[in-house]
Amino acid sequence: MKIAIPCVGLDHINRGFESFARELFENVRGHCDAHLIKGSGTRGTNVHVLPSLRRNAGFYRFLPGSFFTEYRRYRYDCLSFGWQFLRLAAREKFDLVHFSDSVLGDFLLWARQKFGFKFKLLLSNGAPWPSDYCARFDAVQQVSQAHHAAGLRAGLLHSFLVPYGMNAARLQRPSGFSPEAARKKIGIPQNAFVVLSLAALNSSHKRIDWLIREVAKLDGSAFHLVMAGSREGETAALEKLAATELRGNFQFLNVPYEDVPELLWASDLFVLCSLDEGFGRVLVEAMAAGVPLLSHPHETARWLIGSNQSFVDMTCPGELAEKIKSLA
Repeated sequence: MKIAIPCVGLDHINRGFESFARELFENVRGHCDAHLIKGSGTRGTNVHVLPSLRRNAGFYRFLPGSFFTEYRRYRYDCLSFGWQFLRLAAREKFDLVHFSDSVLGDFLLWARQKFGFKFKLLLSNGAPWPSDYCARFDAVQQVSQAHHAAGLRAGLLHSFLVPYGMNAARLQRPSGFSPEAARKKIGIPQNAFVVLSLAALNSSHKRIDWLIREVAKLDGSAFHLVMAGSREGETAALEKLAATELRGNFQFLNVPYEDVPELLWASDLFVLCSLDEGFGRVLVEAMAAGVPLLSHPHETARWLIGSNQSFVDMTCPGELAEKIKSLA
């Protein structure tokens, strides 16, 4: 069986989708004819790079933001990538396409009907998408117990539960690791209590604005907030909010995949403020790195974490600030 693992944003966007695609390919490539297809970076054996209209392309800064919204740029990225993928699929004759990006999946579903491609479409439902949407594809990988159960209740019978896997060994702190050296390298104050967020820099889902306002309720000189993630349309407003609320005790970073463990090891606490997640890879990464964490108690987080000590009601103002203060 020849398997395609396309990931539009791989090597220019840092999300769970990209990390999953990379690690999935690395772990299955020795067991089947797997091909990783990405939008940028370097080529290799069974690794293909398809140029696309990247959503973070610099020229978007000079175009009307009201028209070229975050979603539209993401859509153009996926569609331009998709047309290139069809040429590759015609040549390689893939049997299965395992994807996470919904726009790409919609395009490939249309292309299969229009041009007669034979590949099967397997959606990895990490968003998550509702059951009626998932039913459009040949099979669905549900990555959380809650969403798998919801799918079964809705009659989604061609789905199966396989949570995101990851290489926990890369996240285990080495015995010779120096937090002081890591903080100096990253630019983190040595004596501050460091609160880390690893999430897309937005307010709508990851609720970085909530995190900023909660940390602002603490003693600013004793706490330092690090927000690491991909920039989005809401990021500029978040930077202004942080500059107003946090008085310089913060950083916005976009770190590559390989630097995530060091950033975790250099932090005192990990916080994720989203009210729901398709899975929440970063929660598992924080646990594997041995970093205390706080999350909203949605079903998937309860399933992943298990400990009530790690939960905070992220809809109640002041609760997160009090929890951070008590842990510090």
